[in-house]
This record gives sequence, C-alpha cells and structure tokens, in this order.
Amino acid sequence: GKCRAFWFRFRNRAFHRLTSLTVHPSRPWRAWWDFMACIVICYEAVTLPMNFLDLEDSISWQVLGWFARILWTCDIPVQLFTKYNLPDGRAEHDLF
Repeated sequence: GKCRAFWFRFRNRAFHRLTSLTVHPSRPWRAWWDFMACIVICYEAVTLPMNFLDLEDSISWQVLGWFARILWTCDIPVQLFTKYNLPDGRAEHDLF
C-alpha cells in the first residue's frame, strides 16, 4: 500500500537525481582527467619498479605518490558517472 508507493517514489527520485549527475564523455574536463590519468600511469610505470631499489624517499616523491592515490580514488566515482557512447553515436546516461 502506502509504504510500497513511498519507496517507489523515493527510488524514482533518487534514480533521477543520480542520472542527472552523469557526465558526457566528450566534455573538456573529461579529456583533462584522462590526460592526468595517463600522466600518473607514466609516473607509476617509472617509480613502481624503483621501489625495489630502496632509494631515499624525498618529499617531492611523496607528494606525487599521494597525488596518484587521490587521483585513482576520485577516478572510481568519475568513471561510474561518465556516460558512454552507443554504436549509433548517442550517449547512454542510464546508470543501471
């Protein structure tokens, strides 16, 4: 009855709000985000093997390491809320 109708309305409103947060994949800041991810991948490709050499850890390497951690942590919701292009060229925005 009333409880089921309440949850149905609540679910639809929540789904609509989450769907409105989606980002088109060709937005300029998405290109910037992907570029930063590529830079971090290159940084990690160089520094991760160097961890086995037991070199002295400077403050700049620590800052760059934390920047990479923060970027990858933020990348999870960014990827979840990014639309994707369908074969016909339209952008799909449904989350589920």
